[in-house]
Amino acid sequence: MSPSVVDLLDTPGGRTSACPGCREFAPAWTHVDIDGLSVLTHDGDVICPEDRHFGYRPATAPNSRRDDATVIPSPCMGCGADVDHWRWANLDGTGVLVHDTSHGAERCPSGQSFDWATGVPRPLVAVAA
Repeated sequence: MSPSVVDLLDTPGGRTSACPGCREFAPAWTHVDIDGLSVLTHDGDVICPEDRHFGYRPATAPNSRRDDATVIPSPCMGCGADVDHWRWANLDGTGVLVHDTSHGAERCPSGQSFDWATGVPRPLVAVAA
């Protein structure tokens, strides 16, 4: 068999050509030690999107809904505005995006929200400026 055909087959000993994280075809998948963390990569360099340490996970709701969750300052994920700080806040059981400004907390005009208890997204509602 040619090497290209061997790459397509599952190898003996239980190792498959599918990444154990995302199940995509990645015959060279491996774990790499980064600062004491075992990081799943597709080729020793490209991090698997399902890696539990650094993989991509859409930030639709905070991990904990017990308290207001604060995120790293960056452009608002809802409207893209450059604000000093934005966060998810619990407003009567609804998680809403809030901008923290020099004038105090202001709800994001994007209207993004979710049910605080379940994390289920709610329909977009325009917020009056």
